[in-house]
Amino acid sequence: EAVKEGFQDYCALRLLETFVGRAEVCCLLSEWGLDGYAVYPRSAEKHVRFREKINALIKTYCENKE
Repeated sequence: EAVKEGFQDYCALRLLETFVGRAEVCCLLSEWGLDGYAVYPRSAEKHVRFREKINALIKTYCENKE
């Protein structure tokens, strides 16, 4: 299950990258104290908040494309 969730998070980050660019995604990761795509928050609560932030950004860009 953890591997599946990790892969889904990676895919979400890559999708966000298509909207805002790699530099912006790396900046977002840095703001959350993460170093690259393979490092995740150790706190489950922080991980959930990070995932919600990524999903909200993707939703915003998808809605604006329509």
